[in-house]
Amino acid sequence: MVNKKEEWKSELYGDRVREKLVEFAEEGFDSIPEDERDAWFTRFKFWGVFHQRTGQESYFMMRLTNANGILEPGQLRAIAEVARDYASGPVTNPEFGDSWIDLTTRQSIQLHWIKLEDIPEIWEELESVGVTTRSSGGDTMRNISGSPVAGKDADEVIDTLPLLERFQEEIRGDDDLCNMPRKFNISISGTPEGGAQDAINDVALEPARKEIDGEETLGFNVRVGGGLGGRE
Repeated sequence: MVNKKEEWKSELYGDRVREKLVEFAEEGFDSIPEDERDAWFTRFKFWGVFHQRTGQESYFMMRLTNANGILEPGQLRAIAEVARDYASGPVTNPEFGDSWIDLTTRQSIQLHWIKLEDIPEIWEELESVGVTTRSSGGDTMRNISGSPVAGKDADEVIDTLPLLERFQEEIRGDDDLCNMPRKFNISISGTPEGGAQDAINDVALEPARKEIDGEETLGFNVRVGGGLGGRE
C-alpha cells in the first residue's frame, strides 16, 4: 500500500511546488481547497514552509538552510529585518517585541507567524543576500551541522568549512537527494572531540589521521546510523 504522503509527492513535489505556492500566496490562504490542504502542506515543506496548527491555523513557520549555522553579517541582518516585518506573533513582549526567531539545534533558523501572502516578498529579501529555504524541510536532508568553532579551533585537525560549503551546494542542490523516505541528518566535524553531536546523525564525518606510504594523511572516519536515524 502506497503511503498517502508519498502519493501526494509523486503527483507534485520539489521545485515545481514553488510556482503553486506563489499562486496560492497571491490569491490568499483561503484559495487552498480545504480537501487538498493536507497534500499541499506536505508539499510546501520542501520549500521550508510548515503550516502551524493548534491555534495558529493559516500561519506558517519558515525554516532556512545554512550549513554549520554560518551567516554573513548582511545575511543575518536581512533575516532580522524579515522577522521584524513579517514574523509577528499575536502578543507583544514588553522587552523583546513580537517578532519570532528560533535558533535550532541543527544550527539553522526558523521564523514563526508567517502569513502565506507574505512568502514571495520574504523569499525575495532573503534570496537577494544568498539565504534560501529550498530543501530545508520535508523528506530531504536537514541542515548540515558542524563544529561551532570550525576554522577557528587551535586544535582543529581539518578545516571543514570548504567541505561544508561544497556539501551545501552540491549535495543539497542534487535533486536526486531531495526526496528521501524521511528526513536525513548529516554532520561534519574537524575537531578531535567531534563538535557536531556526530553520534546522533545518520551520517557523520569525524577527523582522522592515517599513515599512507610513510606519510601522514588527513581524512575522516565515518559514522553511520546515529540515534536520530530511522529504526525498525
